[in-house]
Amino acid sequence: MGAPDHRATPRWGADAHTPLEPMTTIRRRTTPIYQRMLMAAGFAEVANNTWSDRMIDVVVLWGNETRVEERLWELLSFRATEVLVSPIAAGSNRTGSLDRTMRLLGRTAQAVAMA
Repeated sequence: MGAPDHRATPRWGADAHTPLEPMTTIRRRTTPIYQRMLMAAGFAEVANNTWSDRMIDVVVLWGNETRVEERLWELLSFRATEVLVSPIAAGSNRTGSLDRTMRLLGRTAQAVAMA
């Protein structure tokens, strides 16, 4: 099997400032529709409800604000017309984490609208 087609891979957002806590938050049971989509994108491990580190790095937008913003623009460079984001609050200040993430998403949405 070749490299995964990242353009067809669903991605979820995470905190735009604080690195994610242990990925147990993400390593949860995947619904059948996402399982099929992820398997089609080259992630056979999801058939066993397993999220490999490689899969997390492709599917989850995580890291500091700069990294998350770069990954959002990467998705848009693939001509994505719709990006669904589910922020995951991280760190000890979850309210601040969510606030930073939402501000980043708002700035990005404004920039897309102006482009």
